[in-house]
Amino acid sequence: MKILLSLVLAICLFPITGTAKAANETITSWAEYKDAAVKGAGSGAGRFYFKKSGASNKEAFIKICKERCEGGKGDGRTGCGGFVLNYKKGTKDKTKPAYCVFKSNVMQSVTKAMYRRTSKDFYRYFSGLPLRVHIMRGIEMTVDGTKVNTNHITIDTVRNKLLPEVNKVWQQAGIKWIEESIILEKVVKSGKTFSVWDENDKLITKSMPADYPQTYAEKIKFIPANGRLLKDKYGKLVTDPDKHLMSSADKKKKGYKCKSNSKRSLILFSMMEPNNRSGPNQLGTELFHLYIWPFTGDTSQGNAFRTSNESKSLGLHTSIGAWSNKYNTGSAPADHDSAGCSIGKKPGKMVIKETWTGGDTVKTNIAKKYHGNPRTKGSMGLTAAHELGHVLSLNHPSSYPAKESSEGCKDETHECLMGSGYHLTKPEIKNARETAKKRLESKCKDSPTSFSGGLGDCGYSGSLTAFFE
Repeated sequence: MKILLSLVLAICLFPITGTAKAANETITSWAEYKDAAVKGAGSGAGRFYFKKSGASNKEAFIKICKERCEGGKGDGRTGCGGFVLNYKKGTKDKTKPAYCVFKSNVMQSVTKAMYRRTSKDFYRYFSGLPLRVHIMRGIEMTVDGTKVNTNHITIDTVRNKLLPEVNKVWQQAGIKWIEESIILEKVVKSGKTFSVWDENDKLITKSMPADYPQTYAEKIKFIPANGRLLKDKYGKLVTDPDKHLMSSADKKKKGYKCKSNSKRSLILFSMMEPNNRSGPNQLGTELFHLYIWPFTGDTSQGNAFRTSNESKSLGLHTSIGAWSNKYNTGSAPADHDSAGCSIGKKPGKMVIKETWTGGDTVKTNIAKKYHGNPRTKGSMGLTAAHELGHVLSLNHPSSYPAKESSEGCKDETHECLMGSGYHLTKPEIKNARETAKKRLESKCKDSPTSFSGGLGDCGYSGSLTAFFE
């Protein structure tokens, strides 16, 4: 899968600019793959012929085929995910189209079926942001005496509960996450070494840094034992629950800081199946990832692969936990704060969906209190929505200028998605949509070792030499 995707992108990807839409309309985009075709994977709508289209030339015909795909006439049985443009037989002249064949919107089927064919061109339609979800299997961790795994998370759980919940939150920005594929992925039980892709899309072996866990057994012990803890200005763990509940301003005055052990990123990365990951040549393109692990760290619910000791990145391989000791099965333990720093408790299974008691839209569900109505539970859905916000270049509200933070939500009352609520500010919506469009149009592509261009404009930062060669 990995090699095929890279081959197709290397063949020649000429992105077509997405249609400009208002903030409350869903972002869509088209990409053109020159000299490429798709075997099978038809939508069931059949061929649409140039001679019956009324088009006077190739450009007009392509426009009509796009309109039919977007408007539902190319849907057939599966929905339209684009079309292959076929040209008249016996000619190498690509100015004379014969017909277009509409392809399925089941993205994984189309990706697997793409191949090089100089006599055809493939126009791919993105009705949202393609998301590949990895449910990690064959891994079990022990957290405070409790064995945790992902066996209760199924493909059906992700497809019919998790993704709809994520999209319910993101509809305020006109951003829709669509299923590229959902994989039951067997964890790679790596030790001192792990596999990465080099810039030629070849798998090579790298060594774990000397101060990292060197065996699989050590890795799955490290993750539960490390996470986000509140420490004072001397680096000592703060154990008083009342001090955890102080305002961010009061914590800052006392020199308290929420410290996260960033080694977790590379450890989790080393256990991912490389053939399912994005390689260097896919960075900044349309494919997004969400990994579901048993546990992502003490008092942690997720990680956007934002920083590590070895590198910095934003949204490469976003991870969330199926279990957490932050919310303790949806209850509201007193010993944690808005920054997510706490004294860990026994873990519980994360609920999949939020409790929406104020209506079915974000606008009617402002959480006026951290544990108040309607946001009474932490969930995988809200965690995934938050972490994917980081993927789209958004930061926590505390890092924004005051004016920007106040436009649309108040972090101090836990209303903001990038804090601990539901809402996105107007600047956040603008920034997220711009990044989403760039990703769909492959305008974020750049070298994984230098972020001076596209990747740097799409939220990536630092060096990725720990993740790629």
